[in-house]
Amino acid sequence: MSKRKISIEDIARKAGVSHSTVSRALRDSPLISPKVREEIKKIALEMNYVPNAIAQSLLSSRTNTIGVVVTSIADPFYAEVVEGIEQVARSAGLSVLLSASHRDFDQEITAIDNFQVLDTLVLVI
Repeated sequence: MSKRKISIEDIARKAGVSHSTVSRALRDSPLISPKVREEIKKIALEMNYVPNAIAQSLLSSRTNTIGVVVTSIADPFYAEVVEGIEQVARSAGLSVLLSASHRDFDQEITAIDNFQVLDTLVLVI
């Protein structure tokens, strides 16, 4: 049985404010008083609220994702390179999506196109 994710609407109901107020408070907007911001953040913490990464990326027009296309994941060289990319990306707060083209040019182009649709920085190795 899956547990329903808490939304900003849930927090707004509990706090007695609009969802816009909750959204602004969670983003530290100066339009919301410090007292209200702290109360909303406290409620969000108590309710185990986790921001929706997709919604945030739509709002900011950034996915914070790097797409990596390699010819093979079986090659130890590429595995080390990808591991290094992941370590650096993680420390910068970025996610990594990996695609292996298996030396198929059309598959490589498709992967690049898919990453670009997601507005993702693409690295081809």
